[in-house]
Amino acid sequence: MLNTDISMLIDTGSDVTLLSSEVFKELNISKSLLKGVSNQLTTADGDSLEVMGRTTIPLCLGGNNFEHSVIVAGLGGLSGILGMDFLCTNRVSIDTAEGRLKSPKFEVKLKRHATFNNVCARVHLTDTVHIPAKSEVFVEGEIRGNFYGKPEGCLEPLPEFKGDTHLLMPKSVVNLSKSKVIFSILNPTADPRILKKVQFVNQYKTSGSENS
Repeated sequence: MLNTDISMLIDTGSDVTLLSSEVFKELNISKSLLKGVSNQLTTADGDSLEVMGRTTIPLCLGGNNFEHSVIVAGLGGLSGILGMDFLCTNRVSIDTAEGRLKSPKFEVKLKRHATFNNVCARVHLTDTVHIPAKSEVFVEGEIRGNFYGKPEGCLEPLPEFKGDTHLLMPKSVVNLSKSKVIFSILNPTADPRILKKVQFVNQYKTSGSENS
């Protein structure tokens, strides 16, 4: 990208391709080239993105150049996100078994970000959930991520869903070939709780990556 190498997250859950505002500034692209974005963008967790605007930049993958529209926004620690707009336009597929990005024009090896360690994917609620006090409910979650040839993985609760003063989620082994999963949430407290739609509640780790 403009003679600068950056790592971008491949996200099939994102309709658009995004570039972080920090990388945009490092590339010394003039703000005058930015156009307004009318639609409100949110993260996978439901939080609003701070958007600077939209512009077209050259992307280089596998030695091939692509002029593509990107939305510049604050992305936290990510440099950019390669979304479905780019993947569909260029007929790109993800080979999860080989960990490769493939299209008629190029084929590149995907890299695993070191900060993700053995976490392959995240699970987000498909609907808002109301959990009464001292009760258990079964909910549906959507799996978002890639599993490099692993048929099974461990559903690992986040730290905020552990302990007798919080909502509880059991650890379990699940089939990674499915896009959705049913799991239970327990509320041992005396107060009802609400979890919002698309909230990040679990993460998957490949089986055998840690001792249970």
